[in-house]
Amino acid sequence: MPWSRMTDGSLAQSQDVAQASLPVHIANARFTLSIDPKRRHLLIVTNGLWDPEVARNFAAGLDVSVRALVEAGAPYGRLRTLIDPRAASIMPQELVDMLQSLAVTHGPASERIAILSGSVLRKLQYRRIAPQPVFGHFLDETDALAWLYAD
Repeated sequence: MPWSRMTDGSLAQSQDVAQASLPVHIANARFTLSIDPKRRHLLIVTNGLWDPEVARNFAAGLDVSVRALVEAGAPYGRLRTLIDPRAASIMPQELVDMLQSLAVTHGPASERIAILSGSVLRKLQYRRIAPQPVFGHFLDETDALAWLYAD
């Protein structure tokens, strides 16, 4: 599987995902993106303190992941996304603005997006970032997954 280097030195796996038996991973010190085309699933795990460079690399990785899911046959607008930022630091306003822009840009790719907040304060912050109805905000992973895959 070929890997390409992101601008921050992290690695992005680029392969023909239709032929892959395992999810594609984009790994970075501050985020991991995993996809499962058969389930139309995108898992985003974030951690630590972000700066604008990390946010730009995340945006590029998110583009790669969404494109890979669609190319593998997952219909655009029907993805199921789980975001787990429980290990991430609270974001400064500059990064909140960048993430709001990503939510508007990439929100339409998913049918549902569950965000695990980890605390009531973070849940409120994430609701401000992503108020669209496609987003569900949860404290518990079991509840988030049940909502994400309820039909």
